[in-house]
Amino acid sequence: MKRIVTRLAVTATALALSAAAVQAATVRIETSNHAKSDMDAARAAWGSAAGPGALVEDFEGFAPWNGVTGAPTSLGTAVGTIRGESSRPGSGGSAVAGGLRPEIRALSDPGAHGPNTRWGRQNATAGGSSWLDSNDLERMVWEAGGPDLGRFDALTFLLTDVGDIRGTDFSIMAEAPGMEATRVHIAPQANGAINLVRVLFDRAVTTATVTLVSARNDGFGIDDLAVSRVAAVPLPPAAALLLGGLAALGAMRRRRRPTRLSLSRRG
Repeated sequence: MKRIVTRLAVTATALALSAAAVQAATVRIETSNHAKSDMDAARAAWGSAAGPGALVEDFEGFAPWNGVTGAPTSLGTAVGTIRGESSRPGSGGSAVAGGLRPEIRALSDPGAHGPNTRWGRQNATAGGSSWLDSNDLERMVWEAGGPDLGRFDALTFLLTDVGDIRGTDFSIMAEAPGMEATRVHIAPQANGAINLVRVLFDRAVTTATVTLVSARNDGFGIDDLAVSRVAAVPLPPAAALLLGGLAALGAMRRRRRPTRLSLSRRG
């Protein structure tokens, strides 16, 4: 009987280890769409998603493009670094500074990129003016993490003016160490549309990468990047099964020890 129990416990542990290996931690990306004129509703939804205590970068502390001075190649922010990647410089009508890197833009900059312009990008911070513009580059990469962030399991931000040119394939990819990368596509939208984006991780991490890709020469804006811890991460079923198997082994060993002692005394 003891041998049967032992085999069952070992089998349960092996199955749990196998299930844990198969059930890798994952990344989930959620998006919701708002019209260009509906920024107030988008901000409210962003606030609910980011939650209290989130660390936020709203780009208001950076000097915007002034017709002469641009942003650095890799922009260090309160929530990590952001850089542009592209096989060619940005060259659309909204690109500035040679289209070499993302740029901080503001409602008052020389390009007059206010919410009523034909480009449709706009600030998303209540009472603010600035946002980070892709400058018509193909990709913008956010490396989230840093000494002030600690562990987090959620990223939240607002996108403006994505996918409004025919043939554009706009996508968001998110990944973190030990997790399989996830990619979602945003369908073509009207000029200046606003998208709330949430990236959720199965477990808390200290670093993550979000890559925003515009397959055509179609610029977009990003604002109010938030890093937060939204909830305690529940124990995955595979881990619970593993702990159950280990507990069964421990209980069985404890039951066997007194038997060995009594035998030695008889001898």
